[in-house]
Formats: sequence, C-alpha cells, structure tokens
Amino acid sequence: PHPFDHEIPLKALKARGRYFGVGSQLQLDTLELDLDGPHLSMALNLVADEVGVSLGANGVVRDVNKDHFSTHWPKSIAKKTRKWVIKHVSQGSVPEVRTAIQARYSRDTGFELLAFNGEMDIRGAEVSFLSFMPKVNNIMATARFNKKKFDVFITQAQMRGISTRKCVISFRGLDEVDTYANMDLFVRGPLKNAFSLIDQQSLGFVSALGASPEQVNGSTNAHIKLNFLVADNLSADDIDFNISAGMQDVSIDNIISGQGFHNGRFFLKASKQGLNVNGDVKVGDIPVSLEVWHNFSAGSPYRGRYKVASKIDDVKSLNHLGMEFQPLLGNLIEGGVAVEIQLTTHDVGKGQVQVEFDLDETVLRVPAIGWSKKAGSAGIAHVNLEIDDTRIVNIPKFSLAAGDMKINGSANYAEDGTGLDRVNINQISFKRTDLAGVVIPGNDGGWTVSFHGPSLDLEPSFEDLFKASPDVDDGLNLKLSLSANVDKIWTGQKHFLRQITGTLNRADDRWHGINVDGSLSSGEKFNVLLRPSGKGKRWVKIKTTDAGNMLRTLDVYDTMIGGTLDVEATFDDTVDDNPLAGEVLIRDYSLVDAPTLTQLVGEMTLARLKEALQGDGLAFSKFNAPFIMRKGVVDIKDVKATGLSLGYTAKGKIYTHTEIIDIEGTVVPIYALNSALGNIPFIGTLLTGTEDGSGIFAATYKMKGPLEDPEVKVNPLSALAPGILRNLFGLFSDRPNPYSEIEGANEIDRKKTINKTKGL
Repeated sequence: PHPFDHEIPLKALKARGRYFGVGSQLQLDTLELDLDGPHLSMALNLVADEVGVSLGANGVVRDVNKDHFSTHWPKSIAKKTRKWVIKHVSQGSVPEVRTAIQARYSRDTGFELLAFNGEMDIRGAEVSFLSFMPKVNNIMATARFNKKKFDVFITQAQMRGISTRKCVISFRGLDEVDTYANMDLFVRGPLKNAFSLIDQQSLGFVSALGASPEQVNGSTNAHIKLNFLVADNLSADDIDFNISAGMQDVSIDNIISGQGFHNGRFFLKASKQGLNVNGDVKVGDIPVSLEVWHNFSAGSPYRGRYKVASKIDDVKSLNHLGMEFQPLLGNLIEGGVAVEIQLTTHDVGKGQVQVEFDLDETVLRVPAIGWSKKAGSAGIAHVNLEIDDTRIVNIPKFSLAAGDMKINGSANYAEDGTGLDRVNINQISFKRTDLAGVVIPGNDGGWTVSFHGPSLDLEPSFEDLFKASPDVDDGLNLKLSLSANVDKIWTGQKHFLRQITGTLNRADDRWHGINVDGSLSSGEKFNVLLRPSGKGKRWVKIKTTDAGNMLRTLDVYDTMIGGTLDVEATFDDTVDDNPLAGEVLIRDYSLVDAPTLTQLVGEMTLARLKEALQGDGLAFSKFNAPFIMRKGVVDIKDVKATGLSLGYTAKGKIYTHTEIIDIEGTVVPIYALNSALGNIPFIGTLLTGTEDGSGIFAATYKMKGPLEDPEVKVNPLSALAPGILRNLFGLFSDRPNPYSEIEGANEIDRKKTINKTKGL
C-alpha cells in the first residue's frame, strides 16, 4: 500500500502482539512473513494520532538472493541504491539482513523516512562496478547502511586472477539528488592480470610504459581509490581515481634488442591527471633505474616523460644486449660509464631526448690524433635530440668535455625525412688543436668535410702518416672530400706548417686527389699534389724552396740546411700493393751535424770533412734518389750526391715500419779533384775504376741497423787504392768478383798487400 507502492509476494503470515486503544498503539512482538523465498522476522510498533501514523520496526530478512532484489526491495526505499544494485549485481545471496526503521506518514506531509539503518551479509556475489571493467566475482562482504549511505566491507573478491585483501565501497547521498560511490580497494595478484585489467582503451597505463600486458610478469600489491557519480553509461573520464602500487619481481620480455627487464622492483602512482612509475630493474646484466611520467589531462606541458639511468661497469657488457659495439669501436672505449637518458613526448608525436654520459671511469682512445683519456679523470658528454615519432629531426646540441678534449656542435636533418643533412662542429679543441668545421653526407654515401681554425696538432700521429703507404686500408672504406684552411699545423714539438689551404679526396681506401699549399716556418712556400695519371695510375709531386726545413718539419731528416726539393712519383694501382715509384731531387744544400755521414768520413780518417760536418756544414750541389716504396719498404738504387768536397752513391732498403736501414755504396772525398782525374782518357779509367760515381780516392761502405744509429763499415783497402785495385779488394761486395783469382792469394801475400797499401 501507499506509501511503499510495491507488491511483495506473501505465502504466509504469522503475528503476535497487542493493541492499545488508549493512544491508538499497535505493538507486534513478532511478525513472521514467508515472502516466497525470503523470510522476514520483525518486531513492530505503530502509533496513530490525529494527523498521521508513526512507525518503528526492527527485524531480520533471511535467504535473499539476487533475484529477490527487484521483487522484494520496495521501490520507494533508497531508490538510487536499489536501481544500481539491481543493474550491477548479477549473482550472489544475502543470508541475513538486519534492519531497523523509523518512519511517519502524515496527511499533510506524506511519507517521511526518519531513520533507516541495518547491515547484511553478502556471499558469492558478482558485481559489475564499472561498465568498462570486468565483473568482480566471488564477493564475500558485510554491508552497513542508513538513510544517507550504504557501505560495503569486502573481505574477499576476485577479478580475473586479482584478489582483494580488504575493500570498502561506499555510496553517499542516498537522500540527495546526486549519489556518489567511493571505492577503497586493496588488491594483489600477478602483474600480467593487473595490467590486463587496467590497460583498457580509455586508460592505457601499460601502453604508456611501452609494453603490452602479455609481456609482463611479476606480482603487485595495490591500493586503488575510485570516486564517481552513480549514473548510467559512465566512462573513464567520469571517474576520479588514485592508484598506489608496489610491483615485485617484474620482468618484461623483448624490450631492447630481444632482451627484457628482470628482477624489477617498481612503485606506481596514478590519478586522473597522470601516471608515475619509478624503480630499479636489470636489462641483461646491467642495472637500470627507470622513472616514467605520463600526463592524461589536456593542456599538460608534455604527454610523457621517460628517464633511464644506469651505471655500467664495463661497456663490453653491452654485447649481452645484442649491441655489438666492440667490432666497431675496438678498444677505443673501455671501462665503466654512467648514462642518463630522458625522453619527453607530446600529443602531436613530437619529442625531445636528452642523453648524458658520465665518463669519469671511462678509458677513451683516439689513436689517429694521439689523444686518450684515462679512467679516473673527469669526463662528460651530452646529446640533445628532437624527434618526430621515432625519427630524429634535429640535434640542437652535442658536447664532450673529457681531459683536455672539448667538442660541441649541432646537427640538422633533412626536412623531407631522408636523414642527416649536416653536422656543425662549433669547436673541437685538444692539446694544440683548435678547429671548427662542418660535415655533410653525400647522396652516394660519401662525406664532405671542411674545417678551419687557428691550429691543428698532428704531432702525435704525424710519424704514422708517412710510414708505409698512404693507401693502407682504413677498414671503413669511407668516401671523403676534405677541405682545410688552418693557420698553423704542428708536426712536432717545435716544427709546424703555416697558412695551410687545400683539398683532399679519398675513396676505395685510397687518396685520389690532393692539392695542399702552405708555408714553412722559414716563410718559404711548398705545394703537394696528387692526381690521377692514366689508367690505374696516380701522380704525386712535392715541391719547396727550403728542402731542409721541409724535411725537418716532416720528421724525415734533421741535418739539412736550405736547398730546393722536387719529389715526383707515381702510384701503380694496377698492382695489389700499390707501389709508389719516383725520384727525389734536391739541389744546393748543406749538411750539418749529420751523425751517420760524420761516422762514415771518420772511419776514412778524413778530418777536414768531419770538421766541416760538425761545423758550418758540408755543401752539396745535387742529390738524386730514385726509389720504389711498397708495403713500408723503400728500395733505393743509383742514389748520387755530389759536392765540391764529397760525393757518394747508395743503394739498398729502408724499412719504414721498424726504422731499419740496409744500405751500401761508395764515398768519394775531394770530389772535384777525383772528377778531373777521371776525365783523363784511359788514365782516368785506370785510376778511378769503371763504377759510375767512383773516384781514385774512394771507399765502399755498408750501413745496417737502426736508422738513428746504424752500424757503419768502411773497406780500408779501397780507401786509398786506385780504382782498379778497389774493384779487386771490394771486401763488402756481394757481386761475383771478376778478379777472383787474386782473392785466391795466400794470407801472407794478402797481408803484404795491405801493408804496402797502408804505406802509400
């Protein structure tokens, strides 16, 4: 009847009580109702007055199941809660409901629920709390309620493998226009299941971490708070939430180069505004700290931010991640390194990456420039990148500060997305190097490099530049086009070149074009040319008006003064070892403090020449040296040096890799006199011999050993013998001696001959 306006099935009724006429009071001590399934036992007190009726009752309803909610719950009592329960509860039973009620009905004001409270036990319920989330099943709970709120205390529940420790669900404002639900949940279970639940299309937590639920293993204990208006057709945007979760033994498969995370421990906090995850994990054997921020709300300064930090004890351990740096870097980088990477993303796919390397414990080596950094010395590197989705679009800054090395610059990428467009090097400085430049990739895979600046220090690597062939395979097969404009290039501690300009072109592991101009420290000019010359040939020419300075600067020969230098040679690229054959021509020079030549004339007891070499110098008018260089070995023959006081010939080998020489030849003192004698018909041949470059006063010699201090041997017989006798007694000659019958003389005769010669 009114005011309940609800039909409840009734199979049986049993009551016991009394009625008091005075005061119009009905008191039922017991009221038993069989409601076609549920049973109601209650006590009731009803008092009537002139304008209405007051009701007070308490009782117990037993054996209620989910099918009875719509048939036995009066429509006028807790309307919104009743509607929500009927819609969202699909299974379960209520063994007992204990309730008390106070109400009044007045002809003037109608029905008024003055007080309503109670509690119930819930068993095996299945509830759909949110339409976009799976149902919660096997709920065991106790509920307490009154006219303003309905609280459910869950002691057990499950949702796709996730179980609860304790949960409280509260409905507030039952007596108001808007009713709100507050859910305070404590859950635990496998991460795979948890992430599968929360990674719905509208939330996307796990996707924000760059993984899928199927990849995730581990366990979690989470505290979840939800707040929403009780209404139909709710979406995730209608729900306020706060999540705090601890995650243990986290592993995620196939994150980097087929490797995954393992042994992870993370803490997660999430709300409607954003997500934050931080913790530690191992990638392979490398420990990594990870922190993630992800903003869900519109108008945020960024959508996502990911920060990764790691301290790697040995860079070789990166090989365990499938990153095979060792074949590329060799031993250029060794030791430990600390790295921190931060990625910031935005809604439009744009993003920034900041990378920082702490190189304090890193060993760095760049043998090509003679630079290195030891472990324990300070070092840091930065790289900033701008990205569009996964594509790099700009590198606004990169820098390195390690030891005395400083590098900074930027890089531009093509607007059409085809890749790197230009690298700008604003500074590269170390030792005596101070340069800037630009590197531009070509469409053919080559590189154009241009650099300029006050100075370039080549001293540490300069010696290697002139060892062996300049065409030694660099292993990279780079195609390079170089241009330079440098004020000073250091080739040694005190030696340098000035005002260097030039271009160099390299491809197929060899130089194809060189044109370099500059000045020596003396101010004299020099020029180096290399260019193609016919099929499979390359022509080289080096020219200067100060040969001595040039040779000292190039660390070839230290004791020459003055002279003009012309070197002309040709590479033969039709042969595997690319031999370089040519000729060195030097005119009008002097030798001062030449230790090897001083030793040679000393062996010949030529005091005046020795004094000249140790004093103002010994003048020569011409030096001519044909040569062939292959695989670090220089073959020389028919070498001739002529001067007023001395002349000599030479042939043999110079091993540039080991700096060993093996040379022999003839030395002719008082060269002008010997030449004059040699020009007398018949008599000159008799006196000076048939060997080209020989003389009447001459000696054969051999030099063998280290270039700086070789062993020198002089034939004492040929030092004073006329030419025909010198040919007879050339003790160091490996050639067959046409006068072998004289070599067969007995030892006594030989000693006599020596004694006679010494007496001349």
